[in-house]
Amino acid sequence: MKRITVTVATGLLIAIFACPGAPRAQSEPQAVSPNAKITLKGLAAQVATLQTTVSSLQTMVSSQQTALSSLQTTVQGLANFAVVASNGTLVRGSSSAVGASLLGIGVYAVDFDRDVSQCAYVATIGDTDSGGAASGEISVATRNGDSHGVFVETGDSSGSDSSRPFHLSVSCP
Repeated sequence: MKRITVTVATGLLIAIFACPGAPRAQSEPQAVSPNAKITLKGLAAQVATLQTTVSSLQTMVSSQQTALSSLQTTVQGLANFAVVASNGTLVRGSSSAVGASLLGIGVYAVDFDRDVSQCAYVATIGDTDSGGAASGEISVATRNGDSHGVFVETGDSSGSDSSRPFHLSVSCP
């Protein structure tokens, strides 16, 4: 039993001291000659130090997981986009883009699975595949009465209402 305990304690010490950025024990371990006796009391102190270090590492990991989760939420907020055909079909988009519809000539609603009412909208007339670039005018606004929707209006180059394909990007704080 003593041999297993010493082996585990030695392995933990090696793992902790080999890990960059890991908290260090109060004192570096001293080299032990093969003939030296290790007391149970000394071993218990080393194990207690290791337990404290492991607890500190667990706290650091938990903190990093929280920061990562926050970063993922931020990135998801920045990655809202939709590519919509002139007939109002959602051709492709981020996972948050759930639909689009043609409400009238050149008038569209694009829906997301989250509140986008406090976000910034940028849109451009653009083909939905690898064809030629479409021309025209486009404007965007928060959809009245729908915090998950964006109102998009397209027109031809003279300003007349005209249904045009477009790309919409929604960036949220």
